[in-house]
Amino acid sequence: MQCRLQGELNIAALQQTWQLIGDRHPILRTAFVWEDLSQPLQVVHQQVVVPWQVHDWRSQSPEDQKSGLADLLQRERSAGLSAHVAPLMQVTLIRVAETCYDIIWSCHHMLLDGWSMPMVIQEIFNLYDTLSQGKTLAFADRRPYRDYIAWLSAQDLSAAETFWTSLLQGFRSPTSLGYQKVLGMSSKHEIQGVTLRSETAAALQTLARQRYLTLNTLIQGAWAVLLSNISGQGDIVFGATTAGRPPTLDGADKIVGLFINTLPVRAQLLPNLEIMTWMQTIQTQQSEARQYEYSPLSQIQRWSEVPAGMSLFDSLIVFENYRVAPVSLSAETTLEIQAAEVSHNNNYPLTLRVLPREELVLEIMSDRTCFAAEITERWLHYLEALLQWLVAHPDATLGDWQTSLTDVERQWQKQQAHTQAKSNLKKLRKTRRKAVRSSQQEENL
Repeated sequence: MQCRLQGELNIAALQQTWQLIGDRHPILRTAFVWEDLSQPLQVVHQQVVVPWQVHDWRSQSPEDQKSGLADLLQRERSAGLSAHVAPLMQVTLIRVAETCYDIIWSCHHMLLDGWSMPMVIQEIFNLYDTLSQGKTLAFADRRPYRDYIAWLSAQDLSAAETFWTSLLQGFRSPTSLGYQKVLGMSSKHEIQGVTLRSETAAALQTLARQRYLTLNTLIQGAWAVLLSNISGQGDIVFGATTAGRPPTLDGADKIVGLFINTLPVRAQLLPNLEIMTWMQTIQTQQSEARQYEYSPLSQIQRWSEVPAGMSLFDSLIVFENYRVAPVSLSAETTLEIQAAEVSHNNNYPLTLRVLPREELVLEIMSDRTCFAAEITERWLHYLEALLQWLVAHPDATLGDWQTSLTDVERQWQKQQAHTQAKSNLKKLRKTRRKAVRSSQQEENL
C-alpha cells in the first residue's frame, strides 16, 4: 500500500505508531516455518521490531522522484519477504517536500486479507492522532486471530471431502489456457483493466435482481464461457476467492488476519441449456460450497481426480464486494491522506479482479511470462462483449452466447487487421518521404 501524506507530520510519532501496531496484533508478529516439520506452523513472536526506513528526496526533481519511487517499488516487489522471518512487513517513508510525504507499507498476504487492511490502516491513523497530540492511548477490543484458528481446527473435513469429491467427480485435467511457462523465469505480473459503461453495469445489476442471482454469478458465467473459448473445453474449473469469515464465530468481522480462501468453481457448458437456468446451477453450487469454505485448497486438490503435481486451476476470480470506508482523521490533526493505492500479487498466471463500485471495473492481472499484453487485452474486450450481449439476450441458450463470442472474435480480428494495415501504410509513407528527401539531397549535391 502507498499513499501521500500532506501536512505537518510527526515522524517519530508515526514510527512509534507502526511499532505499536506490530506489538498489538499477533498476526503481525507471525512467521511461518516448515523445514523438517510434518506440517507448516505459524510462529508468533512475543516481540518484533517493525522495519522502518526514511528517505529525504526534497532535493530531487518531481521527475526523478517519480522514477525513484517506481524503482523502489520494483525492488521491494522483486526482493519479496522471507516467510520464516518476522515481521513479514516493512514501512518506508519518503519526504518529497517540506510538508509532503509518500509512505509505502509492504506486507505478506499470508498475514492480512483485503478486509483486514482498512481496519489496520484506520487504527494506525487513530493511534498517530493520539500520540502526536499527547493523549492517552486507548485500544478497541478485538478477538485474537488464534480464536479463528481454533474454530478452523474444529471443522469437519470428512463432510467437506464428500462435498468436494462429488463436485469434482470426472474432472481429470485442468482447464488449458494455452501457455507454457518458461522454466527458471521469474513471474512478472501486470494489470490491464476496462470500465463498463454505467448503463451496462446498471443493467447487469437489474438482471441479477430480476433472476434472483448475484452479480458475482453473472460474471462467473461470462468468465466460464471465455475460458471455454480459450481452452476449447466444455467442462471448466476456475478458482474464486471467498471472504471466509464464518458467521458462527462471533466478532469474526473485526478480527485482523487472513480469512480469505480460494475454492474451485466448476461450470459444465451444455449448448442447449438456457443461460439463466445454467447460471442458477452455478449459484446453487456456490451456496453449497459456502458451508465448506474452510476446506484447504491443497486438500481439495488431493480429493480431486486431477493428477498430483498438476494445478486444479490456473485462473482466478476475485470479486471485491466489500466496501472500504475512507480513513478518517480527527479535526485536530493537520495531516491529510491523499492518493491511497493498494497493489497486490498472487501466484496464478491469470486473475480477473471485479470491482463493483458506482461503475463496474474489470481488471485482468496476468503473468507476462505466460501471456502477451495483446492477448489479455483481447480477452478483456471479449469479456466486456459477453456481458453486453447477456444484458440484451438473457433468455437465450448457452450455445447462442458462445456463438456471439465467435462473432466478436471475427470483428476483433477484422479491426486488428484494419489497424495493422493503417500502421503499415503509415510506415510505407514515412519510408517514401525519407527516400524522396534523400533523393533531393543527392540532386542538390
